[in-house]
Amino acid sequence: MASMQSTHRLIGYALSGAAVAAVAVVVIAAHLTSVSGAPLATTFTAVDGSRVHNYSSVRELSADAHVVVLARATGTTRVETIEKIPFTVTTMDVLQIWKDSAGIPTQFELRQVGATSVTGHVPLAVTGQTYLLFLQRFTYGPGRDTTQFVVVGSGAGMYLVSGSRASRVDPDSTLLPAVTDVANLHAQVLGSN
Repeated sequence: MASMQSTHRLIGYALSGAAVAAVAVVVIAAHLTSVSGAPLATTFTAVDGSRVHNYSSVRELSADAHVVVLARATGTTRVETIEKIPFTVTTMDVLQIWKDSAGIPTQFELRQVGATSVTGHVPLAVTGQTYLLFLQRFTYGPGRDTTQFVVVGSGAGMYLVSGSRASRVDPDSTLLPAVTDVANLHAQVLGSN
């Protein structure tokens, strides 16, 4: 006979004065009994997020962003765990700066919830790909800024760029354009500053 236990863990973190984003990690441990009667244990981990705000326009994203850049993901990544929550930290090369009120360097670290070994909802940055990123400085709380940046609105502020087109990577940000011209996004960002 199978029995099931589940553990839920909720962590909130502040993004430099922006709204608090909550991240839930659900760990499900299924205890199964084999034919011989010996228990078998399997653990599955999933990362899911909850937003306090759904963005409805590029101008709204830009207003909440400290930085808006075109950047390319390098091959340098690492996974860090905080309170059992996995984060992937990817080194990004800045190609263009559209907005900067946080003093972004030409190379920075992008922190995203999840890891390649953990199911997540918003795709992680892929080596060699170019992205339009609406960013805020990552902080461990008021006055505890880091040198890392996070995407505004979980994944809402992340567009994959291919040539002159940009595609939204977050499947849940349906009020934002799914595919649009990079020039159109640039004009909207400049219009909101």
